[in-house]
Parts: sequence; structure tokens; C-alpha cells
Amino acid sequence: MSAAEDVVLQPKEIQDKINVIVAKYPGTRAFIRPSGTEDIVRIYAESNDMAVVDALTKEIQEMILADKTVN
Repeated sequence: MSAAEDVVLQPKEIQDKINVIVAKYPGTRAFIRPSGTEDIVRIYAESNDMAVVDALTKEIQEMILADKTVN
């Protein structure tokens, strides 16, 4: 993670995939980070529209579950 803890540094491909997903939803922001206390990652998503947050979060979750570098 970066010093700001909102950019995945390794594996770089994950951040690239998150950037592609976020670009589909104008006015949004999202990032992931390790839990720190559990063997999971946390997904953070922001938008003015809760339906967009749900869609963005779901798409990132599906990408993470499908990505073998994370699992």
C-alpha cells in the first residue's frame, strides 16, 4: 500500500484492474487494503449514489475473487 493507504503497490496488476473498474463509474473512488486483523481485504467505495457504490463494490469483489494473485 502507499503511504496514503489507498493504492495497492503489490501486485500492481490489482491496482490497474481497480482503476479500470472505477473509470466506469464517474464521480467515484474506490480502493482495497488488507484487514490487518483478519485474512481478508477490505473494499472502500465512495459515490453520491448508493446503487453505484453497491455496483462498484460488487465488481471489485468479483475481480478479487477471480484474481489468483490475491487468493
